[in-house]
Amino acid sequence: MSPSNAYELANFSSGISTVGSETIVSGINFRDLPDLTISGITTIGGDVSIADKIVHIGDADTAIRFPSADTITAETGGTERLRIDSSGNINVAGVATFSGNVSVAGVLTYEDVTNVDSIGIITARSDVSISDKIVHTGDTNTTIRFPSADTITAETGGTERLRITSNGKIGIGTIIPNSTLHIQSTSGSTTQTFTSPSGQPNKIQFRLNNGTLDAEIKNELASLIFATGTSSTARLTIDADGDLIQASHKSFWQKNGTTPFLISTGDSTPTVYVSDSGNDSTGDGTTSNPYRTITQAWNHIPKVYSHSNQPRILIKGTSYTVDTSHYARGGGSGGNFQWGPAIDIKSESGSQIDVYLRSTLLFESVDGLRFQNLNFICDTSGGHLSFTNCKRGKIYTSCDMNVTATSGWSMRTQYIQSSFKDEMDIAVASTASSGLGALVTVYNSTVDGLRSITKAGSQWGNAAVAVVDGSIFTGQWSVDNFNTGIRFGLNHYNAEIGGSAVLNGITISNCNRGLDLYNNSFVRKYSTTYTSNTTNEVIQTGSFIN
Repeated sequence: MSPSNAYELANFSSGISTVGSETIVSGINFRDLPDLTISGITTIGGDVSIADKIVHIGDADTAIRFPSADTITAETGGTERLRIDSSGNINVAGVATFSGNVSVAGVLTYEDVTNVDSIGIITARSDVSISDKIVHTGDTNTTIRFPSADTITAETGGTERLRITSNGKIGIGTIIPNSTLHIQSTSGSTTQTFTSPSGQPNKIQFRLNNGTLDAEIKNELASLIFATGTSSTARLTIDADGDLIQASHKSFWQKNGTTPFLISTGDSTPTVYVSDSGNDSTGDGTTSNPYRTITQAWNHIPKVYSHSNQPRILIKGTSYTVDTSHYARGGGSGGNFQWGPAIDIKSESGSQIDVYLRSTLLFESVDGLRFQNLNFICDTSGGHLSFTNCKRGKIYTSCDMNVTATSGWSMRTQYIQSSFKDEMDIAVASTASSGLGALVTVYNSTVDGLRSITKAGSQWGNAAVAVVDGSIFTGQWSVDNFNTGIRFGLNHYNAEIGGSAVLNGITISNCNRGLDLYNNSFVRKYSTTYTSNTTNEVIQTGSFIN
């Protein structure tokens, strides 16, 4: 011991033993000593109690300290660098450099530290708390950020590329994703590229919450294939030539607003049902849940069909009422009642049923119409059948029309730019009085067939049939008890142009005028029978009968 007030160890010989060059001291308290200098190795068998710190010789500002109970610190340069507090937390001030592995069982917190450099692996057994971002070393504009609560972003080149929002939506190229995955180009169009191994298709699959496959889109052999179901059954294909190919025996629909229209179907006899008790909103057109109107049924009849298709609208029950305008527009192009394809409108039972025609039943641009087993009853002023641009249709002999009331216009059947075989008998009740124009009007159309048109009681005050505007009439019709049997070139306003006819098997009886020709009409007469008419033929200037 070299300092002043030093004591010789000899004075404490009872607590000293020497082994070789080592001195072993036990049970000694050094009090009131400014310094204790020990040369060599000192082995202390018990605790060493230090009031505050252990100081490096010749380096007084480097120390291991015990600044308070249950606390250890390490200082260099007179500044605390490391602290272990009473809770076991370790606080490091400045840069902490680790050359090996560091395992943290709790939370590792870096406070007031500019950089943390790690050489090796840092293992965190719990959370790592970061204020804002993780930055790529030497590349400060490439980061993973936490810009706000419940939000993660990824940036490259100082620009945000990806964002996961608080509601779990992922945005690529947008900071406001509107769906689970929202991809948006920052400039120009957005392109997503899918590349598969050679010979394998690319697929986008849609699955239910339980993982079951629900639908799939894939490309294969330069085709785009849309499939549905757990077995990924192909439903629609766009091939390499751009052709749209529908799967066999499936339906193809087009939707206008909320109304779907059936374009085509693989069913050979697609059938839709209507009834007075049906419902256009809740019905589905099946026999157990029919529609109310023919309009709604028509929307579910295919508009394009092959020769083998025979679409049908079947009317359920023993009667049916058309009390609002029902219409069927478009489709059926190329249909033919005789050779097919054709569209049947008839009773479900196969027997004749009453159809109360109290408003317009209108067909436009529908080819191949066939009406069977229907008895049209016109018991109000407005009900009538109207056909515009309908080709190669037929009303069969199993159909009838009974007229019990008329007012305003007399017309109950109207053909405009159409071609039809009409074999429906018409019976006008004695109580019915005529209105303007003829009962049957034919405008720029071709009409034939075998039928009768009769009026009970007093004579009908107008024509049974008007053939005008270049129409061609070849029907074998029998007309009885009308002011005019068949009138050509005039319906009412004398604004029409002439019509023509080839008459072979016509019978006209009990009429004021049998045939009446106006406005350059022409009739070729082969076999015509007149009975009890006031005048059989009236021919205006410019018209003639041969």
